[in-house]
Amino acid sequence: GYSLSALAGYRFNKRWRVDAEWARFKNDADMLSGGVTPDGFQLVSDASGNAVLDSFLINANVDFEIHPRWTLSLGAGIGRMKSDVNDLTNDIIEGAGFIFDGESEDWVDVVQFKAGLGYAVTDNLEVFAQYRFVNADKFEFEFRLPNGTIFPAGPKDTKIDSGEIGLR
Repeated sequence: GYSLSALAGYRFNKRWRVDAEWARFKNDADMLSGGVTPDGFQLVSDASGNAVLDSFLINANVDFEIHPRWTLSLGAGIGRMKSDVNDLTNDIIEGAGFIFDGESEDWVDVVQFKAGLGYAVTDNLEVFAQYRFVNADKFEFEFRLPNGTIFPAGPKDTKIDSGEIGLR
């Protein structure tokens, strides 16, 4: 998958900054669980389709100068997230017409943590690489089958680990 984000913020001093962030995560499905049969067999198989997650977060960050041009950054944020799924299915359930499209019923709470290393190219431009962990509450979806049946579904949890590069 990939992620895109845009931030606007304020630096209080060389150590502390805050920002408001919009981030989009898009991930292709590799495996998908489609429920449990009466005999307890779980319908897990190779999957196709994708999920797109949009989030709005407020972050607090602390920077540690480890060398005149190098900075270690740690950050945490809270906010809200919404999800869309597109053509999501797996090899087992696709034959029965289970192909999921739709967006989550509500925005859910989300928290994130970041750790990164930045290099000051100039006094006003930094290149950085960071690790991000995102944890969102459970999404609820309402799906419609080709025969008109409506049923609720959702992932057990939404957790994202990502490596990112960017400019600040």
